[in-house]
Amino acid sequence: MRNIKTESFYARIPIFFLAGFALLSMVVLVIRVFLVRTRLNAITGSGDDYALAVIRHDSTVIALLLSLFLLSGEIRNRTLAIPLRIAGLLLTCFYFSDLMVFNLFNLRLHWGDVLIYGKDVKAVYFQLFSMMGSGGKMLMPILLLLLGAAFLAYLLIPFRIPNRVLVAGVMISALFLIMSVTVSDVRGSHAWTVRNILETNWPNGASRDFSPEFEAGIRAGLCRQDQRTINSSSAAKRPNIILVIFESLSVYHTGSFLEQDSVVPRFDAISRKGTVFEDFFSNSYNTDGGLIALLTGNPPLPAAGNGLMGTMGGFEGYFGVEDTLPANLKMIGYHTVFATSGDLSFSRKGEWLRSIGFDGILGHDEPYYEGTERFQFRSVSDGMLYENIVRNVLPDLEERQPYFLVIENVSTHHPFIEPEGRSTRERDVFLYADRQLGRFHDALEERGFLEDGLLVVTSDHRSMTPLRRDEYDRYGEESPARVPLTVMGLDVEAGRTIEGYFQQSDLKGSIEYLTGNARATFDKGGNLFSEPPAPSKYVLYYSGNERDRVDVFTPDGAHAIRLRGDETAFAGNRPEDAKEILDFVNCVRTRAGDRID
Repeated sequence: MRNIKTESFYARIPIFFLAGFALLSMVVLVIRVFLVRTRLNAITGSGDDYALAVIRHDSTVIALLLSLFLLSGEIRNRTLAIPLRIAGLLLTCFYFSDLMVFNLFNLRLHWGDVLIYGKDVKAVYFQLFSMMGSGGKMLMPILLLLLGAAFLAYLLIPFRIPNRVLVAGVMISALFLIMSVTVSDVRGSHAWTVRNILETNWPNGASRDFSPEFEAGIRAGLCRQDQRTINSSSAAKRPNIILVIFESLSVYHTGSFLEQDSVVPRFDAISRKGTVFEDFFSNSYNTDGGLIALLTGNPPLPAAGNGLMGTMGGFEGYFGVEDTLPANLKMIGYHTVFATSGDLSFSRKGEWLRSIGFDGILGHDEPYYEGTERFQFRSVSDGMLYENIVRNVLPDLEERQPYFLVIENVSTHHPFIEPEGRSTRERDVFLYADRQLGRFHDALEERGFLEDGLLVVTSDHRSMTPLRRDEYDRYGEESPARVPLTVMGLDVEAGRTIEGYFQQSDLKGSIEYLTGNARATFDKGGNLFSEPPAPSKYVLYYSGNERDRVDVFTPDGAHAIRLRGDETAFAGNRPEDAKEILDFVNCVRTRAGDRID
């Protein structure tokens, strides 16, 4: 009797595993369809078309998963069967993780990002822990143990697939394969939402290197114009400068967009006291890219042939840039400090900041923060960050004038957690961060900083949340790149609004112009502090979802460059300065490649 029961149990194992694979795959597919349909309906009103396209593309992945399961059960040689099972488990995890990333950050999961950011296991674990809320400390280890046990059981328990299960599995796989070629597809700028995880990570043109002949032409052309000195301000100043980088602050958060429903009322009030740049753009989709653009003046484009499937990850290619804002300000006597509430080891941020010339770099491990609660990226709250700056950092800097202080907050980063009330609502989190910014501004006023100092407040990138319909109706393809910028203090005119396209990479040259140490690199405009301000000739934006695409925005419209090595070119309509823009993009990527060991 015991043997019969044992045999009966083992006979059911394939059914359990097949049911588990099928159930998990269908749950992920249904949620993917729902998210894409909802988000694209909000933007374009055609969510149903995109939902069908998700089914078409993801059917290939599901058919592949089922095939791996069936093969691993039919092959008697365990040396061959176990690798097939491992491949199935990895693909399942990747498929599920892609769904989580899309849901949380409105981005797709790229293998290159996993290689770069996954190195910091503690930070990744802490992020997952934060997402699970107050019960995360107990639930996370239990969940990981259960998943580990299930994976080990699947890998190690031997089983053979009964004929009826095999036939059912083959029929289901065939059905999904048929859907992968018969269901309607979509094209256009939002097609990245429907591609499956394999298509998203398939090597693209950004991983193509330039040929030696083509690269020689790049170096002999625009790249020869290495550093072009321009006339500095006729009344060059040496003001103390504070740059506040408000994590994920987006145009749709502000009163200029929401009118009566702003979630950053203090920022709006500060803006009314200074000059607002109405058409300001980020150069990248993430924090690392925003910092590269703001502090080095380079659009954060991936190095040609970087080997990570075209991913611009971390600060790769931008370590050791010599012509940077902190380095150039230091040359004329400035003391430069970068202060964040986050962990500087994540994506090697602290190393990068040192490599570009900051004198002081302050992170989450400052003695002032000892014993305080931690949030995203092991950060302290914005309140603690600004409190430390007012009590300790500013008094020290006032003994080392002139100074350049960069402040980067973290409380408004995903996953949203409001430090005081533990709300997970985006609105509550931004209201909290806005209050802390307002208190910091008030402290600066009390110290008299704004009488002769310069305060610049902007964002690192638009929030990694789905685009809104009203946002897309107003800005169209520019929506993911637009962020606020306000400047106040010194002799900046209050209540002024500047029109014209400006971008993060303009800030470096603009401050150098103001302080009389201008080392602008290319003649493309973008001077925030000339009179009148000179807009950029064009704006470059590196997308997080199509890693071989660079968006180009001009007052005449939106354009797109496809990175293809020697064949890099505009896709579709070309702007007036197409050749100059392509030369510039190729030059930036070539120089980034030079900096990779």
